[in-house]
Amino acid sequence: MGKLPGIGVWTAAQVGHHALGDADALPLGDYHLGRMTGMALLGRSLADREIEEFYEPFRPHRYRVLRLIELNPRPAPRHVPRMPRDRRCTETAQCPDHARV
Repeated sequence: MGKLPGIGVWTAAQVGHHALGDADALPLGDYHLGRMTGMALLGRSLADREIEEFYEPFRPHRYRVLRLIELNPRPAPRHVPRMPRDRRCTETAQCPDHARV
């Protein structure tokens, strides 16, 4: 399936698990996989190159292990970028974004 154009490792793993029931389909390339796995079991995020090596001992049940980690009652902390606050902005002429020309 990975040889089809537009189908990558992540998509092939997701289809393999959900449609075909593959218990070893590890969705490498998942944005949250390294952070979720690392924080749940090691207390630190895993780099992309460490993820496959970490899950290797759990073969042929890597997707099942991943699902158990996802059910962790204490998920990884989420840090979201915040919008900068422009204290001058009250949608008046002092704000350069809202100034009328």
